[in-house]
Amino acid sequence: MILRSRFRILAGIITLLVCQAAANAQAGDTQRGRALSETCLGCHGVDTLTNVYPTYKVPKLGGQYADYIAASLNGYKSKDRAHATMHSQAFDLTADEMRDIGAYFESLGADESTAKGTMPEAASTCTACHGDTGKGISSAFPSLNGQHADYLAAALSQYKSGERKNAIMAGFVGTLSDDDIEALANYYASQPGLSQPERDGGS
Repeated sequence: MILRSRFRILAGIITLLVCQAAANAQAGDTQRGRALSETCLGCHGVDTLTNVYPTYKVPKLGGQYADYIAASLNGYKSKDRAHATMHSQAFDLTADEMRDIGAYFESLGADESTAKGTMPEAASTCTACHGDTGKGISSAFPSLNGQHADYLAAALSQYKSGERKNAIMAGFVGTLSDDDIEALANYYASQPGLSQPERDGGS
């Protein structure tokens, strides 16, 4: 009964978020976004670059939903997400600039080839928002497929500890063990999806 109520509440929240995303959708300027993303690519355009502490690869952004990137930047601007470097990068961005940056990264596209592997049991509550392979069911939810495993594990751990503030994620991640987090991160990372953008002239 509790689980059924939990899913009913989640379904209502998802419906609301999807409707909000559809209502707020506005195409960004990819050309302007490319220019604005020059600084971003100093880190996100280098496949081997890692965060200093905790150590994890800088996330892939190619093919990620524009709306989600804009929401993430706003999260860093408001400090709902903990990361000093991202705070300094996002603090003076306008909503239009965030939208344009998101539009540029989404325009880079993602790998759409066939999914592989067996979904871990812990992913059963993830699918309502992130689908069976990690591709977000709408632009309100991030695509996880193809993302670096260590970044995904770090993000899940931050939601669990409260470093990242999100009521929906906190509720679901709070029940995950370290082994669950590792299994989810490895599964979604193994799926075709997000691409690694490159700086002009390569990384």
